[in-house]
Amino acid sequence: MTAPQGDPISVLWRDETAIAVDKPSGVLVHNSAFAGPREISLRQQLGAQTGRRVFPVHRVDRGTSGVLLFATETEHVAAWQSTLASPHSAKLYLTVVRGRVADDDATIATPLRDEHRTLAAQTHFIRLAVSPVARCSLLAVVIATGRHHQIRRHLNGVDHPVVNDATHGNSRFNREIAPWTGTTRMLLHAWALRLTPPRTCDAIELVAAPTGDLAAALDRLFPELDLLALRDHALYSAAQWRAARAAEIEPEGE
Repeated sequence: MTAPQGDPISVLWRDETAIAVDKPSGVLVHNSAFAGPREISLRQQLGAQTGRRVFPVHRVDRGTSGVLLFATETEHVAAWQSTLASPHSAKLYLTVVRGRVADDDATIATPLRDEHRTLAAQTHFIRLAVSPVARCSLLAVVIATGRHHQIRRHLNGVDHPVVNDATHGNSRFNREIAPWTGTTRMLLHAWALRLTPPRTCDAIELVAAPTGDLAAALDRLFPELDLLALRDHALYSAAQWRAARAAEIEPEGE
């Protein structure tokens, strides 16, 4: 198998059933008839890099970077999806949003319409920092349901859209803050994932630290920020919130 051109995909963790990678922003997870059927997807890149077919366990938007799981065989997908859906698992997102968020933490429970149905949806955020140089805030986010563009739609709905979200964001604000961000990529990142792999008893934490243009934007917007200390607290809070909503948790979507 010939590897596509480009930087190698960063592998965060692997065993015989799955591979966790740090997805770059701007890359499709997999090809489809509706989104980039001729593009080289992350699935194709990772398959070429590892020399074997891989199968997405979950998905994130093209513009989102960070932790993503692939199964190494189709028969492993369901077990990993069940693990992700467990209330004992928590996936933590990191995002920069417009405005100075007043609440230390809050849950957004506005129903969202997917195709022809209106469905329940729950998104919880924890305020990590307010920028001293621009009108924006840094949030950690966890979800209990997996609706299409859920985080982006929910945050936009409370007037704190994700910076550089071209679909659900605020283009005027994105232009205003551009000198500070230095990038047009969406500032949404799958930061950390805590879960217990199938057939094991020991929990693991998979972490994709912000790098590149995302890290540079955070440095400019939130100088002297201690992300490591904030992540540990936010991941614990996210896990507690998920556990409290055990009956409402559904498999995560895009």
